[in-house]
Amino acid sequence: MMAFSIASADTNGDGRISFGEAHQYAWDNDVTRILGWNVPQLIESGLNKANVYHQCLQYECYSNLPSPKLTLIGTEDYTTSGGEYTRYKLSVTNWNAYPAELFESAPDLPACGLNTESSRTWVDIYDDSGKRLYGFCALSSPSDLQNLWFAVKKGETPPKRVYVVLKDRRCDEEYTSNQVTTEQKILAIAPANMNVVQIKEPMSVVGKMLA
Repeated sequence: MMAFSIASADTNGDGRISFGEAHQYAWDNDVTRILGWNVPQLIESGLNKANVYHQCLQYECYSNLPSPKLTLIGTEDYTTSGGEYTRYKLSVTNWNAYPAELFESAPDLPACGLNTESSRTWVDIYDDSGKRLYGFCALSSPSDLQNLWFAVKKGETPPKRVYVVLKDRRCDEEYTSNQVTTEQKILAIAPANMNVVQIKEPMSVVGKMLA
């Protein structure tokens, strides 16, 4: 909505243009900009010049959030009735930068299959060519961004790099992450008097190191 880029729409002077302020500005200046509706449709939905700000204020748009910081945290094999698969587990490490409001259920927005109360923000995973691999439409909290994944049949080669896109459907905002590699790095350690040890990343060290 154009109003989000017009400083005079900031009626309360807090330096941010809320969803309600944008809609109030649009009503006052050009009603055709409000969600593409015309005046009769707006009135039918319960909006009018006196209450459009307050009714729309319940939603806020976030145009200045940071990009998701994506990392690959590991893989795991699993079996279903359809065969054996390898799951590639992903995490958005700055998940706490995203407001909980973005993951509230949104029954007024288009359904996700049979789920009529899917979340306001959907998350899709893509390969480096832009092909969609998998998606999540029912995340209920920003912390759920730590548990994203996609899978390939066991033994098949995964895409070399992947990224995620968070799509705020209410405000038509998208947040695109960095790309991460799915290739496991191998570190070879070969002291003169020891055998070669291969360590595959990602990895974690548990316990104390002895001198």
